[in-house]
Amino acid sequence: MNEMNSRHLLDNKPQFLYLLNTIRPRKRFSKWFKNEIVEDINVISEYFGYSYSKAKQVQNLITSDQLKIMRQKLEKGGLKSKEKKNGGEH
Repeated sequence: MNEMNSRHLLDNKPQFLYLLNTIRPRKRFSKWFKNEIVEDINVISEYFGYSYSKAKQVQNLITSDQLKIMRQKLEKGGLKSKEKKNGGEH
């Protein structure tokens, strides 16, 4: 690469051919980072009405016992997954 910087007066084609033949082919791009969706953050944001980023900041201040209480208060009821599979019979 630095070699081409010293020969900047060359046309585009010789520069391209030089770089094409000197740089090894390899994977140059990594996967994009995706935001982690953590269920605890969703519970905090729903309980307090915070945005996702604000709930992420506050997450360290809340204990696991407080999270458990928040989940119980936010529980909407309905059938659970096991009851759905069994047809609701006990």
